[in-house]
Amino acid sequence: MPYGYPCCGPVYPGCYGGGGFYFALVVVLLILLFLFGGWWYYTNC
Repeated sequence: MPYGYPCCGPVYPGCYGGGGFYFALVVVLLILLFLFGGWWYYTNC
């Protein structure tokens, strides 16, 4: 099992040592931004 697997998620902000949680959150936000940007591009061009 990868490190922090049993407690991954926003409910356990300390399972990745603090910094890893915020890094994962930023990655998720970037993915959502990319998906929204792609959707906007295809619907407005």
